[in-house]
Amino acid sequence: MNFDKSETWFGGYYELSIEFYPTGDNERINQALTALCSNSHLNGLWMEKTFHQKDMIVPPILIEDNSVQQFYVILTTAGGIKVPGMISIIRISGESDWLDLSIPLRVLELIYPVKYPLLVELNPWLKEIHDL
Repeated sequence: MNFDKSETWFGGYYELSIEFYPTGDNERINQALTALCSNSHLNGLWMEKTFHQKDMIVPPILIEDNSVQQFYVILTTAGGIKVPGMISIIRISGESDWLDLSIPLRVLELIYPVKYPLLVELNPWLKEIHDL
């Protein structure tokens, strides 16, 4: 699969999110980001969609107020399937910070027999994604 192609990233995403409250705790967000990056099933952080051709970003990162920062990653399933993903850090003053892992639905539809709505009961393969 060519992760650089724009159409890989079109459409919706399957998202797994973690809420951090109160907002503004850069150390806590960076600890979570470091933990994600140390997962053996996740490779990355890259700033661009041509991520695998560039040097990776290593936390800690600067998180500005009222910002959305996106980084690209490659997830490897237990079965060895490589899946592109995106990690977003969302900070809005006075609200919770969010760390989101997003996987393009288009990619999941190419790999797995997707049934909507996206529930584990209809899509048992989602458990593998959650376990990652």
